[in-house]
Amino acid sequence: MKFLIQNNIFTSEELDYLSECLEGLNYQYIGIVPFEHSLTSNEELKGVDYIPYGSTELVKKCFELGFKGVYFNSENDYRKALQNKVPMLNNQIISVEELLKLKESELFVRPIGDLKLFNGQVYQFEELQDLLKSGLVGGSSKIGQLNLTDEVIISQPRFIDAEYRTFIVNRKVVSICRYKSNGRLNPSKEVPQEAINFAKTIAEGWLPNNNVVADICIIEEGFRVVEFNCINCAGFYRNDMKAVFQALNYEN
Repeated sequence: MKFLIQNNIFTSEELDYLSECLEGLNYQYIGIVPFEHSLTSNEELKGVDYIPYGSTELVKKCFELGFKGVYFNSENDYRKALQNKVPMLNNQIISVEELLKLKESELFVRPIGDLKLFNGQVYQFEELQDLLKSGLVGGSSKIGQLNLTDEVIISQPRFIDAEYRTFIVNRKVVSICRYKSNGRLNPSKEVPQEAINFAKTIAEGWLPNNNVVADICIIEEGFRVVEFNCINCAGFYRNDMKAVFQALNYEN
C-alpha cells in the first residue's frame, strides 16, 4: 500500500512533519482540484492500493475510485453509535429542515455521517442558518451539498473541561492528544491516564470502522465520545503520526 498525502491543504510545516513521519514508507503527494474534484499528481496512479490522507473531498474521491485504504462506511453513522450504546456526548437527531425552523440563540451541531459536510461545533444561530442554506441545492456551497432531509445531531452548549483526539488502528489506540481545554484550542501531548483508559474502552467496543478517529471529552458526568471521524481526513494536532502511519502500513 502507498500513502497519498494531499499537498494543497497542509501548511509547509505540517507537510515537513508528515514527510518525517513517513520516512521509510511508500508515499507520494497528491492534490485535488476544487469544484472539479479531479486528482493531480506528478506520479501516475496505478491500481487501488492507496491510503489517502487529506481533506474530506480527497477521501470522497478516493472512495469513489475504490482505493483500498479509505476507511469509511456510509452506513455506520452517529445513529448506529447510539443504537450500540456508545456513551456519546449528544443524542438528539433532527433533519436540516427541522433545524432551520428552530429559534435557538446558539447550538452545537454536527452532521450525522462519518464524512462531515461541515465542522461539528457551537454555532450562533444566524451563522448556522447561513451556513446550512449555502449547502442546500442551489446555494453558494460554503460547505458540502445538503438536502433538507439530511440529518444532524444537535445539543445545547455545555461546559467541557477538555477534549482529546484518538487515532485508533485495528481497534487499538495508537496515539492520543489533547486538542481543546476549557472550550479553547489548546493542543498538547499531555493526556491523563483516565482519558487513555476511556479511549481504550471505546476502541474495544462498537466502532464505525476498525481504523477510525474518536474525539472524546470530559464533562461533569465523566468521559463521553464527542464524535467519530474518518481517519483519512482527521487533523492530527499533537498526535504521533509516525506511529499512526506505521500502524496503518502494518495493517495492510
